[in-house]
Amino acid sequence: MRCSFSPFSIAGIYGIAMLFLSIMIKVLTAGISFLAALIYTYRFARTPSRANGGFYLLVVLGKRLRDGKISRDYQLRLEKAWSLYLQSPNSKILIVGGKSKNSELTEAKAGQIYLIDKKVLENDILLGNKSRHTLENLQEAKKIIRAEGDESLAIVTNRYHLARCSIMANGLGLKHTLCPAEEKLILNAATAIGILIESFYVHWYIVGLIFSKVTKNSKMLSKIKQLS
Repeated sequence: MRCSFSPFSIAGIYGIAMLFLSIMIKVLTAGISFLAALIYTYRFARTPSRANGGFYLLVVLGKRLRDGKISRDYQLRLEKAWSLYLQSPNSKILIVGGKSKNSELTEAKAGQIYLIDKKVLENDILLGNKSRHTLENLQEAKKIIRAEGDESLAIVTNRYHLARCSIMANGLGLKHTLCPAEEKLILNAATAIGILIESFYVHWYIVGLIFSKVTKNSKMLSKIKQLS
């Protein structure tokens, strides 16, 4: 799983504060708030698969490389984007993801190499090489999308990751369609762990978002959502 979402990733020291607040809320609600996040994440994981194309821009979120190699989950994302690309005339693929630890390649560059090997035209692949985690992936994607002149997009990622991607994309004001990498949700140990981890991050993000709105913390809001 990609778990590079550090406590400082949202808003510096506020990330640590929101982490503790998130944990406190879980305890005070006897786990009910976390259960709600878990159900939310699970429902997104069951998003119907999309076999048809028709998208202008396919956004693939990078995933941590292991010794410079693409993981199975990342491969599934790239394969799904490739499949949709073949069905979408004039479409482009945007891959976002910076350097993984102990890797010379960025996640985006590794994805580009994989897709070029699949005969995707190099000019049809856009890269975002600076982002380190999901929120930064989407922020970087938004900057590139603005340059392209179209903010409508399809987000391609694994099923366990869909809920966090969607809630953060909505926060950033990105119009999007979710495209799960897997054809259907298969519940096994790895998937269950992924959903549990993502539920933790979803709960953390929602707590931070609500807290920043209630306290009118514009600095924190500017980092985690689109300011109106």
